[in-house]
Amino acid sequence: MRGILRRFGRPLARRARSLRKRVVRAGRRLDQRTRRAWRRRFILRWRLGNRLSWHLHGPGFRRGFAERARTRRWVFVVGCSNSGTTLLARLLMAHRDVAGLPREGQELATVLPRPSDRGLGRAWSEHADAFALDEHDDVSIGPRLAHDWERRLDDPGLPVALEKSPVNSLRMRWLGRVFPRARFVAIVRDGRVVTEGISRRRAGIPLEQSARHWARLNELLLADAPHLRHFELVRYEDLVADPEGVLRHLLRFLDLDPVRHDFDFAAPVAARNLDGEPTPIQDYNARGLARLDREALAAIDPILAPMMKRLGYPTSPAAG
Repeated sequence: MRGILRRFGRPLARRARSLRKRVVRAGRRLDQRTRRAWRRRFILRWRLGNRLSWHLHGPGFRRGFAERARTRRWVFVVGCSNSGTTLLARLLMAHRDVAGLPREGQELATVLPRPSDRGLGRAWSEHADAFALDEHDDVSIGPRLAHDWERRLDDPGLPVALEKSPVNSLRMRWLGRVFPRARFVAIVRDGRVVTEGISRRRAGIPLEQSARHWARLNELLLADAPHLRHFELVRYEDLVADPEGVLRHLLRFLDLDPVRHDFDFAAPVAARNLDGEPTPIQDYNARGLARLDREALAAIDPILAPMMKRLGYPTSPAAG
C-alpha cells in the first residue's frame, strides 16, 4: 500500500497543486479584467460629467481661473510607470492640506491626449512627440484642464492639490506655465526593475522596448527639469529605505507643515506591487531583479547603462 501511495499519491498531489495554481492565476486574470472594465466605465462617466459641467459652467470657471491659479498650489508627481509614483503620491496625500484625485489625472482630463487613446501600452515614449508640451505651446486649454481635475478632488477646499500621471513627465514646463505655483516631484528607480515590471504587467511588451521607454522618459524628464522653478528628484530606493526622512525633506520642499502629516509608516499601503495587496513600505527591487535571467539582463543592460550611470545606479560589467 505504501508503495502504491508513493508511486501515485505524490504525482497526484503535484498535479493538484499545479491545477490549484492555474485556477488561482486564472481567477486573478478574470478579476483584473473585471476591474479594468469597471474602471473604464467609471472613467467614461467621469469624463462625460466633466464635459457636461464645462458646457454649463465653463465661462464662469474660465473667468475665475486666474485667481484660482494664484491661490491653489498644484503638486505634480511624475516619473516612469513602476517607479514608485503611486506610493509617493499616497504618502503625500496623507497630509491634511493636500487634496487628491481618485485616478491618474490623465484619465480624468478631456483636453490632453493619453497613450491609451492611441492604443499604446505602458511603453509609449517612442511616440513622445504626440504627448509632450512645453511653455511655448498653447495654454488656452489650461482652464478646462483645471476644471476637469478640480471637480474630482476629494476635498476642493484644501490649498494644495496633487496629481500623478507618468505622461505628465513630458509636460512639466507647460504645466508650470498653466499653474504658476506648481511644484514637481519626480521619482526614479533602478531601470532593470522598472523594465521587468512594465513587461510583466503588460504581456506582449518586449523587455528591450520597456528598457528604451525607461531610458527615454527619464532623459526627457531630466532635460526639462532645469527649466522649472520648483523641482525635486527622489529615488525609490531612498524612499523605501527611509520613508520618514524622505517625506520630511519633501514636505519642506512643498512648504507643508510636517505636524499635519498623518501617515502611519508601519501600516500597509495600497500601492501597486508584486503581491498585489496592501503591504508595509518595503523594497521590492530584489524580487524584481530575481525575475530577470542572464539572457534578459544581457539584452537590456546596454540600453539602460547610460541613464543608469547618470542617475547613480550600478551597471553590470558587460554593459560598460
